[in-house]
Amino acid sequence: KIPDFIAFFHLPNEKTNSWYTILPIKNKEKLQEFLKAEKFQIKNGNVYQKGSISLKIVDKILIAGSSETGFNNLEKIF
Repeated sequence: KIPDFIAFFHLPNEKTNSWYTILPIKNKEKLQEFLKAEKFQIKNGNVYQKGSISLKIVDKILIAGSSETGFNNLEKIF
């Protein structure tokens, strides 16, 4: 099921053009296949990047953002 809306948010003490969203992962393998097919580059293990989009896979959660600087802070929450 696709959510009715996706909320984007900004973290304190980050640049104003840095935004994030959190999405559930139903099938990690399919997601990784999709990212490979869409030519996302693996930066380290579970962080992917394509252009200005950065993604981090944490268990069954996908953290997406325009920057990866807040990923570690967001990962602690989940």
